[in-house]
Amino acid sequence: MALMSRALTNLARTSGAALFVLGAMAMLAPLFSDVWGVFAIGVALVIAGALELAVAWFSDGRQARVASGVLSMLVGATLFLQNAFVFSGLMSATSLLLAVDGGMAIWRAFRGPRAGRWWGLFNGTANIGLAALMWLLRGSVGAWGFGLLLGARLAAAGWQAWFAPSPSEADEFAELEEHHPDRALGLPPHPIIGVVHRQAIAGVVSREPADFYWSVIFVITFFAIHVGRLGAEWTWLGLLSPAVATLGDLVISVVVALAVLRPLELVWRRLTRVGERLVWLRMIEDASPDRDLPASERMARWWAESRLRRLVYRDLENNTLHGALRQTLRAGLPLTAVLIAVNPIWGFSWYFNSENWATSVWERITEARTDTWRAVMIEAVARDAGESDATSGAVFSVAPAGVTPEGDFSFLVIGDPGEGDAEQHALRDQVLLAARTDEVKFVCIASDVVYPSGEMKDYEPNFYLPLKGVDKPVYAIPGNHDWYNALDGFAANLMRPAAARAAITARVEADLRLSSTTTARIERLIADARRLRELYRVPAAAQNGPFFEFHSGGFSLVAVDTGILRSVDAREMAWLRAALDRSRGTFTMAILGHPLFAAGSYQASADDSFRAVHELLRAHGVSIVMAGDTHDFEYYREPAAATGAAPIDHFVNGGGGAYLSIGTALGFPAQPAVADYAFYPRTDAVAAKLADETPPWKRPVWWWVRRYGAWPFSAEALSAVFDFNRAPFFQSFMEVRVERAQHRVRLWLYGVDGRLRWRDLQTGGATKPAGAADELVEFVVPMTDH
Repeated sequence: MALMSRALTNLARTSGAALFVLGAMAMLAPLFSDVWGVFAIGVALVIAGALELAVAWFSDGRQARVASGVLSMLVGATLFLQNAFVFSGLMSATSLLLAVDGGMAIWRAFRGPRAGRWWGLFNGTANIGLAALMWLLRGSVGAWGFGLLLGARLAAAGWQAWFAPSPSEADEFAELEEHHPDRALGLPPHPIIGVVHRQAIAGVVSREPADFYWSVIFVITFFAIHVGRLGAEWTWLGLLSPAVATLGDLVISVVVALAVLRPLELVWRRLTRVGERLVWLRMIEDASPDRDLPASERMARWWAESRLRRLVYRDLENNTLHGALRQTLRAGLPLTAVLIAVNPIWGFSWYFNSENWATSVWERITEARTDTWRAVMIEAVARDAGESDATSGAVFSVAPAGVTPEGDFSFLVIGDPGEGDAEQHALRDQVLLAARTDEVKFVCIASDVVYPSGEMKDYEPNFYLPLKGVDKPVYAIPGNHDWYNALDGFAANLMRPAAARAAITARVEADLRLSSTTTARIERLIADARRLRELYRVPAAAQNGPFFEFHSGGFSLVAVDTGILRSVDAREMAWLRAALDRSRGTFTMAILGHPLFAAGSYQASADDSFRAVHELLRAHGVSIVMAGDTHDFEYYREPAAATGAAPIDHFVNGGGGAYLSIGTALGFPAQPAVADYAFYPRTDAVAAKLADETPPWKRPVWWWVRRYGAWPFSAEALSAVFDFNRAPFFQSFMEVRVERAQHRVRLWLYGVDGRLRWRDLQTGGATKPAGAADELVEFVVPMTDH
């Protein structure tokens, strides 16, 4: 015992030192970056929580607080979701978790051994004080202060782990078996209770193999279901998505057990406690064998004994971390199996489908590599095209048939179309009608061609089928979701085969061939894409990269890939400068993967790379900037004073088929970034849709959004909660009409029933022409200065 005590003490000292280091990391990280600093704080907290749980595991819960570790990981996970929160809401949510942690620490201190009581009280009081301070400062402290507060919390945990007294054998005690585990029944100790109690203790050992077996069977079944539904490839990368989905199922099981089943059990126990007490008192008074009792009394005894056994099983398992986790999973897995079975009938969902949670993992894996991948792809495509300079106009130019240096033409821009469900197909007839007119010469998809992860298997239902019947060239720039599979699907389907082959191969080599993409797989991707293009007769694969330029008779179109993090690598930036130089003297329109203005706010204020793109567009006199990514339609007129030259018309054109973004309509600021703006759908239209169509199980979320504006989250972060495919739909796309004879560019806005009218939009400033409520929406930008 002495040796074990010393080992546990050393483990505690080591964990304390590690917590000090993690606390310093949390304090210093925001000094280097406000955005990545908060993320680094989250990493530190998750590691700290895992460390606390590990110590609890090896010490059977005696030396470290399991709940503290869980709450540390919850706070860290909350910080990973920082984009879903307004910053004050992020601090408020964190302070609430810290207050819960402190309260639990104080509660445990009074119930636990006397030797460690003062340390528990100190730690709990410190966490509650820290929570109160964080709450008071939630509206005034920045990321650095946030890190300082949370770092102090980790340091306090390290202090406790280092200096807390070691456990002794005197702290251990055995509970009398004759006592009923539920002391609220008020039963006296009795041998009958002891008999059932001892039987339950003996039964725990015999239950473990069967419980473990069925839990493993559930997990294996979940994994097999996800492999089949996701069409996963049998490679280590291909199986990552079903593995993440299965891990998500386990998380759901824990949440269901703790947030649903456990509270229901406690309520039921409280409601039936009087009856249980009466049954036990009857058993104590009458020790007659069961065979001599009527059936009703035998059933009552069996019920009371079953309740006691369940309490014993739970209490014994809760003595260790692995036992508590096993118990929780066992309770939640059956209900999770039902949820997995019925999930497909809900349609596409980001929050309620663990198969789509893998996109968050792919985002973390790919976001740091996107610029590197794109850079090597650019060089490889240029070499394959026989060009030594990737910035030359010959490599990434497109030349749609039918566009001449003189005369008028138009083209369609569709943003974020690729969910492949009713929300996308609702626009299909209008896209086909517009695309088949003689004036339209090509179609451009702006961002997120295919959801959820840009994989090859999703191109047939999400790209080719919705565009079947479009006989004009289709170009595209990728969105963040297209990059989640390293752009393999996009390259195979949208780029010329030779360019796709060169680009994917260069990407694989940049990853030292550690991915599952082999030469054979590259050829298979290109062959499958060719087969689908021929079968559906969609004229894609006419560009050489994830960006392109087009120049014709005084008009230039420059389409820019901004990856996952709204960034442009040095090589693409060099191409962009050269392309804009080639556009001088023309009317220039730019299409970006992310908008510079969205939800009433400027999006590049804290993003140097994205702001550099904006400044470059301004310097070259770009007149129109259009982007997807945000799933609605928005318009902003950046005034001449801000640009230093002519005003710029900004369009968010992301309503092509993905779930509706409610953030703009429900969270538009009272003081938007510019005075002249418009957005579709209107606030009242979105509110009416959600009020009429939100199913009962989502009603609490809608009530919260309506009552508190989604705080502490942003309304945009909760958009995906309301992702259900029922009319009315508010999808949209735009037609850009280049009318050289009239020296103007007109932009028309289409909805699911044809062109929209001004009454359908919510506008501010001088955006809407006077008395034009019933007129068709049309934005006119003159070309006279070019």
